Amino acid sequence: MGLYDTRKNTRRKYLWESICRASSLEGGAGGNWTVFDEVLDSNVIKQLTLTGCGAACGEMLLRDRYIFVTQNVIGTELTSMTSLANKLNKFDVGWEGNAVSESSLYALSNTGSWGAMMWDSGSKVGHWVLVKGVDDAGNVIIYDPYQGSRYLMTEQEFKEVWNGHSVYKP
Repeated sequence: MGLYDTRKNTRRKYLWESICRASSLEGGAGGNWTVFDEVLDSNVIKQLTLTGCGAACGEMLLRDRYIFVTQNVIGTELTSMTSLANKLNKFDVGWEGNAVSESSLYALSNTGSWGAMMWDSGSKVGHWVLVKGVDDAGNVIIYDPYQGSRYLMTEQEFKEVWNGHSVYKP
């Protein structure tokens, strides 16, 4: 039985008060996207600073490959896909940061967990999340470092806020 069969049909808007800032900006408003079945999860690394989503995702990406490095060691200001991939390559070679098409969702998920930049249309800031995969019902499984939560998004809702910027290890 997939997560779709057991989930509650409650949905809500998830408002980010403060999220990762773009490298050329001092800060800005957060994003807004629809999620469901959100729970705090001790397997999700919570970011240590307001701009620490990239480092927290980096820690989770490495941990999923049995490399244990904390976000403090990984560093901060990992706002671009290139900067995050380059930093991960210092601990485990083979990471790539690329802008990909939304049709790459399933191919990326077949590589294991990967980092996705969420970016609302019109927003000045983005937010790194970890994509754990896609469940049997086609929902995208997200580990979000902002509050240390896990939630689901429909494929369509995910594609509406994912800007294609991705960090993965093929």
